Amino acid sequence: MSNLINKFIRWPLSKMGIHVCQTHKFPICDGSLLDLAVPAFLTRFTDFTVCQVGASDGKTSDPLEHLIRKYDLRGVLIEPLPKSFELLQKKYINSKNITCVNCAVSEVSGTVSFFCPKDDGHHGLSDFQKSGLTKKSMLKAGINDDAIEQITVMSKTLVDIIREQGLDRIHLLQIDTEGFDFEIVKCALNLPDLPPVIHFESIHLSKLDKLGSRELLASKGYYLIESEMDTLAYQRPLIA
Repeated sequence: MSNLINKFIRWPLSKMGIHVCQTHKFPICDGSLLDLAVPAFLTRFTDFTVCQVGASDGKTSDPLEHLIRKYDLRGVLIEPLPKSFELLQKKYINSKNITCVNCAVSEVSGTVSFFCPKDDGHHGLSDFQKSGLTKKSMLKAGINDDAIEQITVMSKTLVDIIREQGLDRIHLLQIDTEGFDFEIVKCALNLPDLPPVIHFESIHLSKLDKLGSRELLASKGYYLIESEMDTLAYQRPLIA
């Protein structure tokens, strides 16, 4: 079978500049990529700053929360859903290094609308997180129609948020936006100073967006490591 594939598929396509392989070239690993990345890259920057887009309540399925506590990280946590933001703000109310911002992130500042459960998903949150932010996907996840509402929230660009917070740049960008992650990655790659490390949830991306994120990040000089759930992108000079 292998010889037939080579003869009739791989070899003819290679003549056209198309190379067929079993998997992509980026390494795949298990476990939390951030648990490996943060201590490895923290010492590279004296002012190491994180920015989390889609921070939720600061607890549920949050890969950054325990690292913020462990390393007393400085950063900005962004969450658009009002009730989730209330919980997030309460969690970090006594933290001097963490600022919570209630907005969505988009290409232009203004307002955006999306669907969400009327209780922000805190009743049956796991279903909400798997469903995304469209009404169709929420119904598919088993959320009743009468439990879904459309809300409008303020949106800001990453440039505006960084400027408003008085930051020179961010070093780690953490993204979990229920399938919108590639759009946030593209926003980040338009920053004057690119984040040295970008970590985003890639499991909910379409195949086209997953491939697009790989190609775009690689073209900007990032190495990529993937787990089943997430993708870690880091700039090549970080590792000698």
